[in-house]
Amino acid sequence: MSTGYKIKNYYFSSKLVEEYKPIEHIHIKNKPLYVYDLQGKFLTVLYNGKEIKKFFNINSTNPITVSIRKNKNYKSYQFSLTKLEKMNPYKVKVFYKRPVLVYKTDGTFIEECPSLACTIHKYTRGV
Repeated sequence: MSTGYKIKNYYFSSKLVEEYKPIEHIHIKNKPLYVYDLQGKFLTVLYNGKEIKKFFNINSTNPITVSIRKNKNYKSYQFSLTKLEKMNPYKVKVFYKRPVLVYKTDGTFIEECPSLACTIHKYTRGV
């Protein structure tokens, strides 16, 4: 499980952790993609990028890849790289402004920003 987003020598997180662990990258190339609706009902399996683009009527598979890596939905679909009889229903998350804590990668607390947008604006200039 990831502990936050790293930019330069900082990571942004909602909590302090003992050791920064970068986000684990998932490789989906040449793997079947199982498609489910938001209630968890199996719809279809797609085997390559061409099938994915045709099914979703999109020009790039990037939004699907991002939703898989972040474990989020895409439009009214959710995905799995393993065949499941039924997925858990997807709950749409509502994000409200909440404070974001900024730490150096060695765990030194820098400051608390009022929102992620403020944090990104302050720490990502020139990246």
